[in-house]
Amino acid sequence: MSVKSILPVLFENSHYIVVNKPAGIHSQHSKASLKARAQDEVVPLLIDQYPDLKPVHRLDLRVTGGLLIARGRHDARMFSNNLRSGGDKGYKFKRRYIGITRAISEFKPIENVDDPYGPFSTTKFIRPESGIREDLQLIIMQLETGKKHQIRKHLSEVLSLPIVNDKKYGSSIIRGNDQQLGLHSSFIYTRVGNQLNKHFIPIQQGADDLWKGFVNEDGYFNEDINDILENFDERLIE
Repeated sequence: MSVKSILPVLFENSHYIVVNKPAGIHSQHSKASLKARAQDEVVPLLIDQYPDLKPVHRLDLRVTGGLLIARGRHDARMFSNNLRSGGDKGYKFKRRYIGITRAISEFKPIENVDDPYGPFSTTKFIRPESGIREDLQLIIMQLETGKKHQIRKHLSEVLSLPIVNDKKYGSSIIRGNDQQLGLHSSFIYTRVGNQLNKHFIPIQQGADDLWKGFVNEDGYFNEDINDILENFDERLIE
């Protein structure tokens, strides 16, 4: 199987690439695995084609979707500056995710959550009315900070809505491949200088059993959900 089929590169420019990571591929690597060209880690898979890749953020092993990787130390530092300080520092970078949870009749978004493992962390949530299917619902999220398992913890421990297939955080709902979480990195926004890019990340074939009924045959969500992904901050205050 080719690298292109395992790990599709959806976008590239001189500053970064965006890949569509499947479940089962690690987003972090070691020097040893890089040297060995490990076949289950993102950068070792791509290093022959893109020799200077530097990770900017991570996705858990069982999480799918968009992963931005810088094409050099300077670009990685500029993205990291924005993740750390926000605003107009460095290269502007926003990540939005979609998760599947059990459906509830009322949903009250919680924006700021005190993380018991350190300084407060913030996740913003929107539940689209067009994302409810019988006993399941979609929740769209924007990370303001990037703590380990932040989305999974906040959904489970604060909203009591663990992600489908996430037995570690209390989900009793198992659907499709249980090695894949119902959490997808769905949208990445960047601004490098005057260049602005918006990346919609589809569900890959082979991962779509879990998302059946929520995406079309090409793996994309409906127009309302895409509008929330693109205009999250504006839709949050409606």
